[in-house]
Amino acid sequence: MNFLQTINERYFRIDLRYLFVNSSYVLTGYVVSVVVTIILTYLIANYIDLHDVGIFRYMMSWYGILAAFALGGMSTALTIATAKGKNIFGTALKYKILSTPLTFLISLGVAGYYYHNQNLELTINFLLIALAIPLLESSALYSSYLQGKQNFKHSSYFLIISKVASLVFFIFFAFGLLFTTSYMLTLSSLLCVSFVQVLYAVYLHKKFNVVTESHISEEQPDNQFFRSTVHFTFMGIFLAIGSQADKIILFTLFGSAVTAGYWIATIIPMEIARFLGQVYSIYVPKLSQASEINKVFKRKILSLCALLSFFLFLVCVVYVYTSPFIFNLVFPKYTDVIYLSQMFAFVLVFSPFMFLWTIFMTTYDYKLTYLYYILDPALQISLYIILVYVFQFGVIGVVYGLLVKTFIMSMLGTFFFIRYDLKQRSQP
Repeated sequence: MNFLQTINERYFRIDLRYLFVNSSYVLTGYVVSVVVTIILTYLIANYIDLHDVGIFRYMMSWYGILAAFALGGMSTALTIATAKGKNIFGTALKYKILSTPLTFLISLGVAGYYYHNQNLELTINFLLIALAIPLLESSALYSSYLQGKQNFKHSSYFLIISKVASLVFFIFFAFGLLFTTSYMLTLSSLLCVSFVQVLYAVYLHKKFNVVTESHISEEQPDNQFFRSTVHFTFMGIFLAIGSQADKIILFTLFGSAVTAGYWIATIIPMEIARFLGQVYSIYVPKLSQASEINKVFKRKILSLCALLSFFLFLVCVVYVYTSPFIFNLVFPKYTDVIYLSQMFAFVLVFSPFMFLWTIFMTTYDYKLTYLYYILDPALQISLYIILVYVFQFGVIGVVYGLLVKTFIMSMLGTFFFIRYDLKQRSQP
């Protein structure tokens, strides 16, 4: 421990106490999440038909896109504003609730379209999404507030409760009622979980009295919060489309079975990526409270990114050698997608440098943030079209496209971060 402290003081100067205390909560949530995800994925992969699994993943992609229209950027704006000491949760929750009818109507409209085309399966799935989005998105705002307050303990509980509830409801429907269809998966993963999440949000509201906490500044929210919410939401719509484009393209071109195989191939690397995202989120409040970006700050951040990137490269190498054993043991029906999973894992290597784009967001630098949120999905979709449709690489073209896109965006993020000359951050 003394050795780590010496290295830290000399090169990085991280607040180790802040990192270890909060990471312990994040790590606990992550361990539970991974265990539950592996169990749930194992059950889905081995006991649910490939067609239904593919439809389910297709629906989750549409959920990600539709949820972005429900002021999806408010979560980030609330975390940053709360970290800066603003007491705006009540106002944020009100506007979040008022925004959800739009997504409800869009989902309802798409359900009507599929009903008109006599596709009852997708009709029911979109109806379930229409009901789930208002509940899930509104209650999830509490998690963003807790992150802004640096209360990572209860923020991690949100993740744990959602994952465990999804598993419990899946087992109840699939094995208790023998109800194994694609909309059973959507029902157990979204609508049923939303009710549990709302109950936990109500509990948090009573426990912390979040709207009227006395130790938070009573300053009323100004236009900066609303501007950032609108900007982040608009940007998030582009990013949501880009991040879900792979599943939608695969489903459209190759069908539900291929989409199911792609999901199984990416599930383990994606769980690692989600954990990294949780760890990165620990420092978003700290970044929001910092007052300047100088050479020391840049050197420290870039050194951390390089060190973590090297560590993730080693993790990927280990995964390449262990993935055949993992798939033969856990996903024996999907051994043909092992190479996809191995290649997809190397996207993780660039994730630390992708985090640099978050720094521009915390400074309310809309110019660079817009550049990221528009260029990232545009580049990603363009590469998918070129590699999958034009050059006909098939499913592996999606993975190659994601690798190239992530590398380019991480290098661009590093370039702009090095050149960033903001001395004093914008005050909200």
